[in-house]
Amino acid sequence: MKRGHLVVLGAAAAIVVVGSLVHPVVASVPEPPAVVVQPVESSRLVCPDPIASADVQSSVTAMVTPGLPGQKTGTGGAQIATLPPKGTAVEKASIPAAGAARTLSTAGKPLPPVIASAKGSLAPGLVLDQMTLGDQGKARGLAGMECAAPGTDQWFVGGGSGVGRTSVVTLANPEESPATVDVLLWGPTGQLPAPGGRGVFVPARGQVRLSLSTLAPGVPQFVVHVDVQSGRVSAAVSDQQVTGLIPRGVDWVPSAAAPSTTVVVAGIPARVTPVQLSVLSPDHDATVKVRLLTPSGSFSPAGLTTVSLTAGQVEVVDLTKVLREQPAAVELTSTVPIIAGAWYRLGESTGVGEFAYAGSAPALTGPAAVAGLPAATGYRHRLYITNTAGDRDVSVVVTTIDRQGKATKTKLKITRGSTQVWTAKPPGDGSFSLVVTPPSGTGMVRVARVTSLPAASGTMATGVPMSPVRSKVSVPEAQPNLAVANG
Repeated sequence: MKRGHLVVLGAAAAIVVVGSLVHPVVASVPEPPAVVVQPVESSRLVCPDPIASADVQSSVTAMVTPGLPGQKTGTGGAQIATLPPKGTAVEKASIPAAGAARTLSTAGKPLPPVIASAKGSLAPGLVLDQMTLGDQGKARGLAGMECAAPGTDQWFVGGGSGVGRTSVVTLANPEESPATVDVLLWGPTGQLPAPGGRGVFVPARGQVRLSLSTLAPGVPQFVVHVDVQSGRVSAAVSDQQVTGLIPRGVDWVPSAAAPSTTVVVAGIPARVTPVQLSVLSPDHDATVKVRLLTPSGSFSPAGLTTVSLTAGQVEVVDLTKVLREQPAAVELTSTVPIIAGAWYRLGESTGVGEFAYAGSAPALTGPAAVAGLPAATGYRHRLYITNTAGDRDVSVVVTTIDRQGKATKTKLKITRGSTQVWTAKPPGDGSFSLVVTPPSGTGMVRVARVTSLPAASGTMATGVPMSPVRSKVSVPEAQPNLAVANG
């Protein structure tokens, strides 16, 4: 057994005299147990809101990212399934192997929440993604979502409750016990009372929808914090806009990381206008440095090198002029933790167009993946890959996987302090998956994906930041407890 430092106890109680010698009594302080990194043994992801109607179709696709440690040992299983109301049949499909994808789609009727679950050798690398297309009516638009594990803390930068705006928070509880949730809201004037969002009861295996217009009417821009008081839920925020009878777009607001002193908003396309950045410091006044990362390099924009924030107030900054129609990521460095995201409009030159979001993207500590990208004619899928390092170039590997699991790899060089754009080539009909593998040990790569679809009424698009797949877990190494052994 390992021993740590020796601690000399107080003299009055810790001196033992044997003959003429005095010996201090010492106590052993055990070292903390070693931590072992192992492949995960179970995974579960939830898409809380597969909206659909006669004019809107949603598809939810699950895949196990191939090539990860732990997938070649033992046995495992994975599936995608609905979480229907009691008394309703479950729709499900098995995922036979890593690299294979399975999809549940609507047929003119809403789907209940969809869950992907995996265990054993198929648990590492599970992903679940949703794509929704409304080709007419008020819900016209393209919307994408990266579905996450149920949790206790989620943030969203986006949504509003002004005229013509419909934003809804959906809370799905996949557990066997109920949950209690606080939905906290901030706007440009500060934190909003919104008492209807406090103590929201979400029944076991149930779902609750909250309209932001009901919780806090007349707010142009929100930051939403889903703070779970008991249980675990999966949350989503949908955003829809109309001008009179003219549809102006629909999308999901990307889930954002918790407030941090460094935030990278990734995936802003070229030639979109306007581009509006929203930033919040929940608790303290802050000074935020701004850096733009474009294909030609990084720079601090003239007249916008810093942004001053008042605690609790959402600050909206117009980036249209400083971006000069370039694709970009925005790096924000703050004196205190902040949260940020961007909103942009596109396609109006050819029709009514729509809007989309660019969210804060986490650093890739391992592979990131997306499943269920449509390969139909007209769709365009682009990756916006940002290298925030100022001192070295990096190489990433993008793997394209077809429905049968056949993979094609492409190596891309991302120069230091830049954002590079890569257009995917669909490997066949139906849908396909993408895996982005960063170099190990850097933590400087951020990725967002943007899917667009030109139409006679204007281009539709959706943007989603990509997160590293969950494939490993840290497990403390067991240590013998002599007190128990000798007790």
